Amino acid sequence: MKPLTEMATRLWSVVGAVSVRTKIMGIVLGLVVLLGLGITLRVRLTLEGTLRQQLEMRGISIARDLAARSTDLILTNNTFALHSLVRDTVENNEDLRYAFVADDRGQVIAHSFDRGIPRGLREANPVDEGERYRLQVLKTEEGLMWDFAVPVFGGEAGVARVGLSEKHLQAAVASTSRQLLLATALASLVG
Repeated sequence: MKPLTEMATRLWSVVGAVSVRTKIMGIVLGLVVLLGLGITLRVRLTLEGTLRQQLEMRGISIARDLAARSTDLILTNNTFALHSLVRDTVENNEDLRYAFVADDRGQVIAHSFDRGIPRGLREANPVDEGERYRLQVLKTEEGLMWDFAVPVFGGEAGVARVGLSEKHLQAAVASTSRQLLLATALASLVG
């Protein structure tokens, strides 16, 4: 208890030695920094939530589109066109890292991987009967991957799967946070 009392006494002697103007400037600076940090945290949380919602809607949309467009190709056993569809789907969607289509027995019939499907990915996100889609967030070497699975032809023809990276989402949140912190620092310096 004694060291705390000594520290409080020293602090009071330093604070008491400065002018009223300096004390007011210190209080204002503290409030600006505190307010800036609070706003930055709130904006970061809100932005991240909104972007995650958009990423989920986008992933569902891409997976449903792939499932709908692959139905006829699976039923007619047109694997060449199915491979082209999967490849085009990945190429035309910036955050999409992979796509594949499995038949009703779970065998992958088309995929976008150069070296084959990574071990465990096929089983990582099974769609239960009656589900319209299923989302599973997977930890990968590249970071978090949002894996979407959508039944093809109600599950009778198989499953379409796509994987979206959240790298761009995290980059946007980090960039916005940096800008807000910079604005707070500038306001503190000017004030």
